[in-house]
Amino acid sequence: MADLATAAAEVLAGTAGSETYQYGIMGEGGTAGQAVYRVAADSTLKLAQADGTLAEATVIGVLVCSAVTGQRAAVQTNLTFTIGATASVTGGADIWLSETAGELTLTAADITASSYVVHIGVANASDQIVLDIAVPSVVHA
Repeated sequence: MADLATAAAEVLAGTAGSETYQYGIMGEGGTAGQAVYRVAADSTLKLAQADGTLAEATVIGVLVCSAVTGQRAAVQTNLTFTIGATASVTGGADIWLSETAGELTLTAADITASSYVVHIGVANASDQIVLDIAVPSVVHA
C-alpha cells in the first residue's frame, strides 16, 4: 500500500486541550501531517524516515503546520490530531512511519528489510489519528 495521501490544509492540531507539543526550527522544509525527528547536533527538526539511521527513525511527532527551512514549526507529540479526509484512513487501522521522508503508511509490510519499523498511532475515525509513537528499536528483517 502506498503512503497516506495527505492535504496539508486538512491537518488540524488536537482540540482536547491536553495535547503536548514540541517546537523547533526546521532543518528542511516540511508539510503539515509529516513525521519529524530532532537532529541531536543542532536541535533542528527534519523529516523522519524508516530507512534512514536510528536517529532519523526516532519520531518525536507530527507537524501541525507547514514550514520551510529555517522557520519555526509546531509538532504534536500525543493524543488525537486530524489528518484530513484526503488520507482516507479507517478507524482501527495502524499507522506506521514510511521509508519516504516524513510520510506515513498503513502497513508495516511496506517497510523493507534493513529499515526500522516505527508505529505512529491508530486511526480512530476516517480522518483522525491517535498518536502513540513507538521507539524504533527493531530493524525489519
